[in-house]
Amino acid sequence: MASIETTLHPPRHIQLLRNESFGRMRQLLANRVASHVLFWIVLFGLTALYVSSIEDEWQGPLYNFVLRMPFVVACCYANLYFLLPKFYYPDRLALYGILLLLLILATNAINLFVLEAFADTPLCPQTYEAVSTFTWNNYVYKAFYLVSIVGLTSGIKLSKDYLLEKQKYDAIEKEKLKTELSLLKSQIHPHFFFNTLNNLYALTMKKSDKAPDMLLKLSDLMSYSLYESESSVTSLSKEIEHLRSYIDLESLRFGNKLAITFNVKGPVENKAIPPLIFLPFIENSFKHVATKQGDLFINIDVVVATDTISLQVKNPFVAGRERDRKKGGLGLKNVQRRLALLYGDVYHLEMKPEENLFCVNLQIPLA
Repeated sequence: MASIETTLHPPRHIQLLRNESFGRMRQLLANRVASHVLFWIVLFGLTALYVSSIEDEWQGPLYNFVLRMPFVVACCYANLYFLLPKFYYPDRLALYGILLLLLILATNAINLFVLEAFADTPLCPQTYEAVSTFTWNNYVYKAFYLVSIVGLTSGIKLSKDYLLEKQKYDAIEKEKLKTELSLLKSQIHPHFFFNTLNNLYALTMKKSDKAPDMLLKLSDLMSYSLYESESSVTSLSKEIEHLRSYIDLESLRFGNKLAITFNVKGPVENKAIPPLIFLPFIENSFKHVATKQGDLFINIDVVVATDTISLQVKNPFVAGRERDRKKGGLGLKNVQRRLALLYGDVYHLEMKPEENLFCVNLQIPLA
């Protein structure tokens, strides 16, 4: 019976991903090697040009380049990829300094022994014989040069690592900020819809003719909250329309018992604003008047300027009824946190009682 050999291959899309990953790694490695090679060529090229301009000949600098470069490079990479990763920590800096000093001194000594060994050969130019011998002056001069190159490469490495860490930290903070903002918006949605559904329930219990209109308004508000609020900003005209729908929705519940004014001053076209940033303040005013008796009113003014937009909300306030205000504080706390995350200190929010009124004044920059 003939045997059949089968070879298992990964799915094509997995194989393509692997090939793409390997290709990126090879490209990254090639770029890294090329940048390092270019760095050393430029560094020793400038050194050679400087020395040759002083001594007016090129054989010495070339000889120095060939016999010095391997030791300088080896010392630098031993520091960059062994000493720095293992010992460059606050509690091990002293040990790192000692080990780096020993590395430099040993590398410099070995290099001078090699230079001296080639001093009597035809490879060594006559002008370079004097600096090839193992003397104190030559040792100190070459050690100083080695220290300067090690310091330069260490500075580049540490600066690069710092920038990479900062980029990672900024990316993490940005993601955390995005997550927190999304969470705050998601916390606002249930709070708002909980109140609205209560209103709808009350109307349906009374078999009010207003219930279908209210349900349609609620559907529009849910659509806006689910889709528009996913982005970081929305058009100001849409946000204003959303506020009008909410106010109309609440007006159905209060009827003639509540006088509402909603004024928008200034151009709203081609302006952007974070979605649902005003709603908690307006919602809070409706919550307050729901517990009051007598003449009820809410005044809402939105003023659009060139670079800023302001919201002012006024509603009746009775001193000593702090419990009513604390009951629904989640929405206001969330929006205050959102304002701090979005604008830092570049916004103004004032919430305070004035005589028998509770006033909210908010000013934010326009996107």
